[in-house]
Amino acid sequence: METQRIFEGKTVDHAIEEALKYFECTRDELEVDVITKGSTGIFGIGGRKAQIRVNYVPKTQEEECSKEEETPEREAEEGHVAQGAEVEGPSQVEMEEETREEGPPREHLEAEPFMEEAQEILSELLRLSNIDATVKIEMDSQNGPYLNVESEDLSLVIGKGGQNLGAFKYVMNLMLKRRHEGCPTIEVDAQGYLEKRRQQIEASARRLAEKAKKSGRSQSLEPMNARERRFVHLAVKRIKGVTTKSVGEGDSRRVVIYPQRRRGGGSGGRPRQRRLNRQSGGRDRRH
Repeated sequence: METQRIFEGKTVDHAIEEALKYFECTRDELEVDVITKGSTGIFGIGGRKAQIRVNYVPKTQEEECSKEEETPEREAEEGHVAQGAEVEGPSQVEMEEETREEGPPREHLEAEPFMEEAQEILSELLRLSNIDATVKIEMDSQNGPYLNVESEDLSLVIGKGGQNLGAFKYVMNLMLKRRHEGCPTIEVDAQGYLEKRRQQIEASARRLAEKAKKSGRSQSLEPMNARERRFVHLAVKRIKGVTTKSVGEGDSRRVVIYPQRRRGGGSGGRPRQRRLNRQSGGRDRRH
C-alpha cells in the first residue's frame, strides 16, 4: 500500500477527511503538507479545490502505549490546560507563516502602476453583483496605495465577517496577477471597515486574555484568516501571563489564548494567596 498520496477537497479539512478514509487511520498518523487552499471564488472565476500531500506513518503498538499527554489543540477543545503545563507562544516561524499567508507587504512603487486597472476590475465586479458603489484609490502612509469602496449598500459589500469584501479582493487580485506576472497583492477596504475590524479583534483578544488569566483556562477565538490571526498574536503579546497559538487547519484555523503557568503548576496571583490564607485560618492583611 502506498504511503504518500495527494488528495483534493473543497477545503483542506475535506481533503484530510478523504485521506483518513483512504488510509483508514487516525489524524495523528498523517503528515499533511498543504499545497493549495480551497476557494469557491465568485462569478465562476477563481474557484479551486484544496490540495494536500499526505504521508501516512502508521503508529506501532508501542507508540500507542507511550502516547504523549494531551496536545494544546485538544486542551483548547476541552477548554483547559493541564496542571503545570507550559504552552509556548507563537514562534517566529509561526508569525512568519501568518505573514506569508496574509501576503507580502505592499511597496508604493510596486503597486502604483496597477492601481487604475485594479480600480476598473473591482468596479466591474461590483456592477456585476448589482451593487451601486464607487471605488477610489487611496494612499496609506505605511502600506501604500489601496482601493476603498464607498456604497450605501455597505453590508452587501462587506458581508458577514468581511467575507464578501475578501472575495472581491481575491478575484480582483487573481485577474490582475493573471494579466501581470509579479503584480503585488492590492488591499481592498470599505469605508474604514478593516481598521474597525482590527480594533474589534484586538479588543476581543484582550478581553479573552484577561479571562484566561483569571480562570486559568484557555480561551478560543473564532476562526480567522491569517491577517486577523496576526492581530490577535500581536495584541496578546503585550499582555503578561498569557500566550497564544494557532490551531486547526484551513478555514477552521483559529487562535487559542493560554494562561502561562508558573513553575510548580501554580498560576500565582493575589486571589490564590488569599485562598491559601483562608484555608490556613489566617487573614488577608494589608500592611
